Amino acid sequence: MKKLINASISPNLEGKDVLTALRLLFSPLSLKYGSYINSVESWFKYNFRSKFAFSFSSGREAEYALLRALKICKEDEVLVQAFTCVAVVNPILWLGAKPIFVDIDKQNLSMDIEDLKQKITDKTKVIILQHTFGIPAHMEEVKKICREKKIFLLEDCAHVIGGKYKSRKLGEWGDAAFFSFGRDKAISSVFGGIVVTNNRKVAERIKRIKDVSAYPSYFWICQQLMHPIVTFIVINGFNAHPVFGKIFLYAFKKIHLISLPIIPEEKISHIGNYRTRKFPNALAVLCFSQLMRLNRFNKNRQHIFTVYRHELTKLKNRLNFPEKSAYYLRIPIMVSKKEKLRAFCKENSIYLGDWYSHIIDPKNINLERIFYNKGSCKMAENVSRNILNLPCYPRMTDEDVKRVSLSIKLFYGKQ
Repeated sequence: MKKLINASISPNLEGKDVLTALRLLFSPLSLKYGSYINSVESWFKYNFRSKFAFSFSSGREAEYALLRALKICKEDEVLVQAFTCVAVVNPILWLGAKPIFVDIDKQNLSMDIEDLKQKITDKTKVIILQHTFGIPAHMEEVKKICREKKIFLLEDCAHVIGGKYKSRKLGEWGDAAFFSFGRDKAISSVFGGIVVTNNRKVAERIKRIKDVSAYPSYFWICQQLMHPIVTFIVINGFNAHPVFGKIFLYAFKKIHLISLPIIPEEKISHIGNYRTRKFPNALAVLCFSQLMRLNRFNKNRQHIFTVYRHELTKLKNRLNFPEKSAYYLRIPIMVSKKEKLRAFCKENSIYLGDWYSHIIDPKNINLERIFYNKGSCKMAENVSRNILNLPCYPRMTDEDVKRVSLSIKLFYGKQ
């Protein structure tokens, strides 16, 4: 059978992660408490020239803690782009504030500057600027607007760690930045996130929020540690035969050995008494291990982009292939007949990604409940109808990239 190539199944997973997870499962005293939490926070402070860094059990919790520290509340408006995930929008709603959606620039899939200017009002307190797929947003223009309007600039670095805009790292431009360590992010501890800032007053408030937060349960932590192990089994099952992989995946989900990245309450933007949780030591061990490999991960992503660009040269315009190199989490392309292309590639055990095929991912989000008005972000809606993502994970070989490229060329008849 052909080797599975998938844009979304734990893209950073290596054998070392599986062995680390197994070791941690047999080290119960290290699950919640330990030195690796501080090691992760210190790494971010050093690498992003930040005086303060606070880890939580997810990126959305880090975002929530920051917004809460800013005392965001009812009547306040927070600007966030369309063409994003509901996990970014929910923390705004949990605080009773209103998300205002900004259209995107087709070139970098981040906020369109002119639409951003039009959406700012006297109620605007924060702009959350997303570096979509790892592509730098228009940092200088947005930073200038925030300075003039006295609006807090929060960088959403969930898709990238280490990328740069001009000479500065993404995450160093704003008043604060948050990162995600989710299962399909630039580095992964299955769950986890962190917020960095140089604002002492805001940091003191975040610290108080973190200090009163509890750790996740032992069951939840063990469930996350099972994820690398289960994923390793599922991937090898798929490589043996797709049926085996599907059986393994179904069975593991059925007995709750792995958890969902977004729970049902989040999909309906349920507003309750939301509570942050501390980042447990066991997941910090996984996180720190991947941080030590980050340079290699990022170099591999750049190389993969270069190989794709060479292999798909004749289809560059048809695919709207990106012009500039970056530390792509996934490489976005925009195509017609995208579902037919996905199905064609799937027959060859190649699973193209579909972030963000819905104006707010995942599917079936109640747009009215999150205050999104259809037609208000036309470019984002158009792009979401045509977007696909090429796999770009560090384990991919040149042969893998060429196989994906060949499948696309065969589909378009341009081998």
